[in-house]
Amino acid sequence: MIAVNNVLIYSFYTDDQYYSRKKDELVANLDRLNIEYKVDLLKIPEGLEWSDVCRKKIEMFHQACVENPDKKVFWIDVDCQINYLPEYIANFSSDIIGFARGFSSPMRTGYHLRSRFWEPCFIGVNNTPNARRFISDALTKEKEFEGKATDDYFFEESWRMNCDSLSYQIIPSRERTTRENVGFFSFGASGNVENFVGKVAQHEKIDNSKSKKQALIKTLSKLGLLNYTLKVKRAISGGVQEAEVHAERLSVKSFKHKVLVSALNNKVEQISELKKKNIMAQDSVKNEILAQASSILEYQNYANESNPIPLCWWFDPAPGNFGDWLSPYIITRISKRSVKLITPNKMKSFDSKNIVSIGSIAKFANSSSIVLGSGVSRKETELNNAAEYLMLRGPITQKVLESSEGTMKNEVFGDPAIVMPRVFECERSFNGRVALVRHFSHLGVNITLSNNMDELSILASSSSDIESFISQLNKYDSVITSAMHCYIICQAYGIPAALVNWESHRDGVAGDGMKYIDYALGVGVQAFEPKIIAEDFNVIDVNALLNHERVSQEKINETYSYLVTVLNEMKNDF
Repeated sequence: MIAVNNVLIYSFYTDDQYYSRKKDELVANLDRLNIEYKVDLLKIPEGLEWSDVCRKKIEMFHQACVENPDKKVFWIDVDCQINYLPEYIANFSSDIIGFARGFSSPMRTGYHLRSRFWEPCFIGVNNTPNARRFISDALTKEKEFEGKATDDYFFEESWRMNCDSLSYQIIPSRERTTRENVGFFSFGASGNVENFVGKVAQHEKIDNSKSKKQALIKTLSKLGLLNYTLKVKRAISGGVQEAEVHAERLSVKSFKHKVLVSALNNKVEQISELKKKNIMAQDSVKNEILAQASSILEYQNYANESNPIPLCWWFDPAPGNFGDWLSPYIITRISKRSVKLITPNKMKSFDSKNIVSIGSIAKFANSSSIVLGSGVSRKETELNNAAEYLMLRGPITQKVLESSEGTMKNEVFGDPAIVMPRVFECERSFNGRVALVRHFSHLGVNITLSNNMDELSILASSSSDIESFISQLNKYDSVITSAMHCYIICQAYGIPAALVNWESHRDGVAGDGMKYIDYALGVGVQAFEPKIIAEDFNVIDVNALLNHERVSQEKINETYSYLVTVLNEMKNDF
């Protein structure tokens, strides 16, 4: 663990069911991370509204700072989570650290866009005089104010008073976990904010309309969006807010949504038109999104049929995470059918028969799901007991299912990824070198490779990219990886491998670690967990890390035959 002796995480909770449960989750996570914390119970007097409860945060946070004069004190809303604490945040040297309002990127930050500067759900106050004056002045403002307001109103008031004398650090927006990104921070929202919009004191945006218009035109021109000049001018004539709407339409998020929706609906011509569009991003980002869409189309049209199998898998980040995309690869090959992507967030409303397979995605199974080899990443996960469980990754997931009062129709275990040698034959060779393959959440680790190492990307979604990646792995003497399914593939093909992690990112991969043991028990190999290693491979004995165990051919054949049988039996279900 990183040194966090001078850090205190502070929060409070109320004794209702939602916040009490969130408190327990937060405390359990901070205990796991070995980070000092204090979480107080706030008893709500009768008649106290949510906004009044929120402003209590100023007084209680101030008191936590007073009681810990030598510590850096972080406030976190109790329904948020810290997956791990990056060293640069734990050891920040500025007066204040936090996310920009709305978790904005630098391109979307500023008083011309936002009425307030900081996102109040996670903010760190140093032990410097200026930092402590910031929180003290916020308390003074709170005591003096007689109207309705929440905590972030007083943070903003104090910030505007003191910002000229405060040093500050903005946490990158990528550090917030989203469907497309894994960061150290997970945001929770009870829904109370929307209920009080318009009822509490707000700040106004600082009107820099003229400079904003000029900056917008300049930015669009630099990005080669001259074709949109007239459209932008019309937007600007309608005001800054309208200009923002037009700019947003050109954003990556908007582009990706249009491309993926077109792919899911087999609208190839629409994608061809979208390719011609300029977006506010590097070409590589655009190409990754287009590659992701191309892969969706490939599996959707694999067998040239009009009725593909609905299959749930985790499709992000673009162009696709290798392990997650093994699911459509394997199911199409064994069933000789096309598959249609049902995204995890659509599963609750999808009521037709569907398959949930590779990955820790059993939690997305609904009452119409057939689960084939999926698992969970946390023991406390709730599973739908009405789904049909024909195969699970391992017996630990089975226990999780039983705790949700569910049962397996057939007690068969194993990760379907182990059948890849039966689906894709690959020649084994030795180039005298070691391959490093990182989990996509570890791309930010500052790693130094030794002279006999190469790094391979875990991002692969199309059939050709998946096969190319596996072929590359089979050329190396050994593989060091922090990606679970890269390790599983190595054990299936008989490539010596080590599953590793790094101290600074040890909690970057989702889950409590049970999935590794669950997999091992399911396929009959020795149980393991990732080994924590240094970031410089020149000081590591790689050979000492390696595991030479492989999944037995008997287990591979048994699992392959079972999948063939099951998919053949259900061919009329879709």
